[in-house]
Amino acid sequence: MNKPLFQVIFEDNSSFNGGDYHNTKWLEIPNDKKIRTIFYLLPTGDYLGLGGFKRIYQYIEVLTDLNGAESGKKKIDFICLIVEKEDNYIQYKINHQDIGVEINILSKNSGYIEKLNPIGWRN
Repeated sequence: MNKPLFQVIFEDNSSFNGGDYHNTKWLEIPNDKKIRTIFYLLPTGDYLGLGGFKRIYQYIEVLTDLNGAESGKKKIDFICLIVEKEDNYIQYKINHQDIGVEINILSKNSGYIEKLNPIGWRN
């Protein structure tokens, strides 16, 4: 059985399962419920658990292989999860090529945050 890309637990204890890398179902997360915790699948098969945030954003950076037998195939370079806290944003960059998680703290007035598409935020 395939693991869901993520699982959301809402404050009312209901849950929502994401899809896979081809159809994440991110925009299908109900935005009228407050998220208590999200568990996000890492390339290792483990889950990263995040909670205690105002809202969360996800985007996936995809590469197209230009060489060799894999030429023309798309593969995930990294997935970014950005959580809004009280005074700043925390970016979790999940690298699928080198298998690792990079964590960055971004300020409230970061131009990077302002450029994100508002429809991707989930409460």
